[in-house]
This record gives sequence, C-alpha cells and structure tokens, in this order.
Amino acid sequence: MSPDLWFKRSCSLSQKTDVALVAAVHGPGAVLVFEELLAMAKQAKAGGHVESAYAVLALRAWVKPTVARKIVKALAGESLVELDSDTRDSFAVTIPDWEQWNPTDPTNADRQRRYRERHRNALRNGSSNAPHNAEAVTDTVSVTDLEERRRDKRSSSPKPSGRTRTTPSQDEVDLADHVVGILERGIDSIPTDEGMKRPTRAAVLKAIEGHHPDRVMWAATATRSIAQSQGRAPNIVGLFAQQLAKEAA
Repeated sequence: MSPDLWFKRSCSLSQKTDVALVAAVHGPGAVLVFEELLAMAKQAKAGGHVESAYAVLALRAWVKPTVARKIVKALAGESLVELDSDTRDSFAVTIPDWEQWNPTDPTNADRQRRYRERHRNALRNGSSNAPHNAEAVTDTVSVTDLEERRRDKRSSSPKPSGRTRTTPSQDEVDLADHVVGILERGIDSIPTDEGMKRPTRAAVLKAIEGHHPDRVMWAATATRSIAQSQGRAPNIVGLFAQQLAKEAA
C-alpha cells in the first residue's frame, strides 16, 4: 500500500454555500464527489489538476457514473472546480486555489532553521570534517558495490521477452481494489468457502489491463452473481476474467 496523503478539509465543508447548493440538487453524494476530487488531486501531485474516468470517480464517491458527471458539471457551475475537458466517460478538472486545500508544511521553515544552526555549531567546534569524509568514503564504496551488483545482475538475468506491463496508475489500483471488494463479497455470501481462492489486487490488475472501467464493473458484478447463484467459486478471479472476455467479444 502507498503511504497516506492528506489534504486540508474544512469541518464546515458541507455547509459552505456553494457546496450546499450543489448538494441540495444532487444530494449528499455531491459532497463526497468533491472530497474525492480533492483526494485525487492530492494523489496526482499536479498542482490541483485531475484527469480520470467518471466510472472511477463514481466508485470512490459511491454514486453512479452518470450522477458523478452531473455533479462535476454542477461543481464547475459554482466555481468549485474548473472543468478543463469533459466526455461521456472521462473528465479533467483543476481545483481553484489549490494551495488552500494543500498548504505547505508550516513547520518546515523551523526545521530548516534548526538544521542550519546545528551545522554552524558543528563548524565552529571543528567536528564537521570527520563525518563529511566518512560519508564521502561510504558513498564511494556503496556506489561501486551497487554498480558491480547491477553488472552481475544484468549478465546473469535473462532478457525479458514480449511486452512488459507498465506500473499501474492510481486509478487502475483504485478500480482493482473495488473489484476485489465486490468479488470478496461474492465469496463471503457462500456458506462454505473452504478451498476457494481469494481475489488479490495483483491478480485483478492483470485481468483488467486494457479494459474499460464500465466493462470491468459489469464483469465484477456478473461474477459475484454467478458465484452466489452456484454457491461455489473455486477461482473467482478466473471466472471474473472469463466474464471480461465474454463482454469484450
């Protein structure tokens, strides 16, 4: 799991006039959609800019994709987000005044000041040379050893063949986690689940590669229904992959 990231949320967010106006029309899901947009902006690390699929946003905010799209447009109408692009399936928005939601660390300046003071004191006491020299020797040895290990690894490891899968995006990881939850609920609803292979994020990521989020969610829901109706699912991820292939055909 990646480390948690944080953004600043006002305790009265749901009572803010512009948010309340959107929520009055579209329900409490509007607040969740806005919060998830803030979270996605934090994860994207792009200065408040977010590009994603409505299906992914809908999963995160527990609303339907069509509802998520209407809410995003309504948020843009209240200037809570700037709608940079919009299609039936995907969107791109920028959060205005992103610094208010993502403030810089207020203690960073104090930490830097204390570090500089310690460094000046060490220089006055004449104790800085030995640590710096030790670090230089350690770095040289470490880099040399690392290069040797890399050369040995390159010479002994077989060259990969075929296409190598790229690192999944955060949206793909979120989608895979939702699918795992759906499949898990399918297994948990079966009275006797002994011998059943539990779904994992890695297995689901491999299965959903190249598939549209809407197709993925359809296949996950269909797989859960099949497992519940049959009362068994020895390899539920394999069954899920079959449903994906069926839908793609």
